[in-house]
Amino acid sequence: MSNQNGSTGQKKAKSDFVTACNGVKLTIKGRLARAHIVSTFDYQNKGFPKHSTYLIVDPNDPKVQQLIQSTTAIKQQFYPNMPDLLWLNPLKDARTQFKADGSEWQDWQKGKVFIAVSTGVQYPPTALVKDTNSPKGYREANVLDEKTFFYDGAEAVVEFALGGMEGNNKGINLYFNGILGLGVGERIVISSAGSFNADEAFSEFLKGTAGLTGVNTNAGQGNYANQNPNQYNGQDQNQNQNQNQQQYNQNNGQYNQNNGQQNQNNGQYNQNNGQNNGGYNGGSLV
Repeated sequence: MSNQNGSTGQKKAKSDFVTACNGVKLTIKGRLARAHIVSTFDYQNKGFPKHSTYLIVDPNDPKVQQLIQSTTAIKQQFYPNMPDLLWLNPLKDARTQFKADGSEWQDWQKGKVFIAVSTGVQYPPTALVKDTNSPKGYREANVLDEKTFFYDGAEAVVEFALGGMEGNNKGINLYFNGILGLGVGERIVISSAGSFNADEAFSEFLKGTAGLTGVNTNAGQGNYANQNPNQYNGQDQNQNQNQNQQQYNQNNGQYNQNNGQQNQNNGQYNQNNGQNNGGYNGGSLV
């Protein structure tokens, strides 16, 4: 029985291209960037949150070479005439100054080779972290491990499978199957606009220091930085109390001046009290 679009309602058979892609599965070690392993993130705000990460890899790694050879052979077999500019290649080489479309790489990407792996929320990756206290040497990851094992720059081993894309965008993406977080690796600081260099951003405020590594955290704060926090809070509290007392005393005379007027109007208020209550109860508190 066909549907309104004329199709039989049966699941579309995989093409030879998709089947060829699905037959390639690799496990590669690298360093994470913008990782959302246990959690998810919707990068383009299209309502499709994913488990995903970039993986910075060594281009000389035999597994990386195998990925290059496999994707090149599949493209040559099924889409030999597709321009590279229109082909979605899962391996990004940012050792060139510009991308294929002429745009610049983000700062943290420059000089690196990396891949991007992802999967939808309905197929979360198997997330594990190294644990020497476990009999197997690893344990299942939890959301707290995002900061201790899956931070930007952390070393990890990722397993993925190739996925063929045949829609408007043609190419190969990488399905995120699993990850083992190793819990080591120098952090990469990434801002929304790329990498973040604190020495450059705050240089004018760090004059006379040796960069952030030698910054006196009390610099520019004077005696305030050396005060007992509790003492400072007490002084601040007393100061506020004194200011409030002065304000209260200042307003007290005004209050006394208005008191007679308030008493004078009291009878009028009582006469209208029932009407006021009726209007209040019938209205909204919000």
